Amino acid sequence: MGPHARRPGRWCADPDPPDAARFEPDSRALNTGLLCREVAAFDVDVLDPALVNRIGARIERALGLTPLVRIGRAPKTLLVYRLSRPFAKVQTPELFFPDGSKAKVELLADGQQFVAAGIHPNKGAPYRWTGATPADVPRRSLPIVTEQQARAIVAAAEELLRSAGAAEKQKSQPERKKPNGQAGDFFAQVNTAALTGIRTWARYLFPKARFEPGTGAWRVSSKDLGRDFEEDISIHPEGIRDVGEEVRLSAVDLVLRHGIVASTPVEAALWVCERLRIDPEAFGYHGKPKPAPRPEPEPPEPEPQPSDDPIAELNQTFAVIRVVNPAAILNEHLDAEGLPTFSMLAPESFRLLLANRKIEIETADKDGNKVVKPVPLAPYWITHPPTGNTKGSPSPRKVPRRAISTCGTDFP
Repeated sequence: MGPHARRPGRWCADPDPPDAARFEPDSRALNTGLLCREVAAFDVDVLDPALVNRIGARIERALGLTPLVRIGRAPKTLLVYRLSRPFAKVQTPELFFPDGSKAKVELLADGQQFVAAGIHPNKGAPYRWTGATPADVPRRSLPIVTEQQARAIVAAAEELLRSAGAAEKQKSQPERKKPNGQAGDFFAQVNTAALTGIRTWARYLFPKARFEPGTGAWRVSSKDLGRDFEEDISIHPEGIRDVGEEVRLSAVDLVLRHGIVASTPVEAALWVCERLRIDPEAFGYHGKPKPAPRPEPEPPEPEPQPSDDPIAELNQTFAVIRVVNPAAILNEHLDAEGLPTFSMLAPESFRLLLANRKIEIETADKDGNKVVKPVPLAPYWITHPPTGNTKGSPSPRKVPRRAISTCGTDFP
């Protein structure tokens, strides 16, 4: 029997091999093992002390306290019980924590064995019993465990380990070529590139999509999609979210769901590549390109278009906050997740944002004749109350300080 091997001893039906009595034992090599058939042992092979305590407490709550508890490499613990009848061992999968440490809980049962005395092979120190040893405790005095109880305890232990972050090790898959690129990364690269060039494809797919300068997102309203949701689709450089259906989508998903340009994922990805003016082979595509139909007519480049009622348009998104002089501008918009939020703009930033926007107002020339004069939209919106000469639009929305303090933000 080799160094640190487990030798069946007490409660074993077979006697020790003759050599065990013929030769002087070597304390550095001889370990004594107990064969499991009428006895069994829960082996908590976990290095997290808190988890070991929780699993041990779960075992003893279900079965009662056992007088035999053994420590090898602390905090790993073994608890000995008696079987109601022989059955095979029950165990969790071999799990691993993010730091690489292994975790497993098993009931060593019929045909298994565990070390009762000897030297731990890794620690180099003796195994120790926290109280009594197997030499002191009659087998009949041990609490009983049934197979049903064992399976319930091991299942609960696995749930504890997984909730603490343990998981099975992922098997590496051999890389192989596919028609859609190396190991399937063609679609991933297309979807990533699509988020860096949303302008080039989103307006072709959704001609009525609106760009939000404050967030960098394109929004597609449910009304324009012909559905009954109030929430929109948000296409943002950090991701695509259908807020109405509460799902995240890739660019390829979006093309398949809402376009007429493709009927398969490959066709959708090739259409996105065409709009991005990227050769699909640059993303690892090896199949034969298939022409995809284009929607007709194609929309123009998405240049900002002035609204028929620019004051009302601004009132949809912005509000004047009378905090100090000068006022601050509250900008209501959607975040990257497509959810409502707001940000604050200084008047100077607001003027720069709308630097190219004008509004036509009626005024009088030096002779008293009515004339239409274009003026910068941002300062006019901030400073002018309704006068009736801007197509009847309301004045800028004004929100008192107390109305926005409830959002958890205090403004200086």
